[in-house]
Amino acid sequence: WHMYADATGDEKLTIADALAIRLYAAGYYHIDEADLSYMDVNSDGVVNIADAQVISAYLADVVYKIPTE
Repeated sequence: WHMYADATGDEKLTIADALAIRLYAAGYYHIDEADLSYMDVNSDGVVNIADAQVISAYLADVVYKIPTE
């Protein structure tokens, strides 16, 4: 089971997930290849800072939906 955007694997969506994706994009955090598709929340085919920004905006109630499938 995978929760979309849950980069830390704790089954919660928090700012720690956005930070983990930022760190992954910078090369300082490992996300398993099989889990990367769950981190691509803006569906552009890559996991990068833009995905972390979507998560941060969601947590700040700026955007109201994160993909669930």
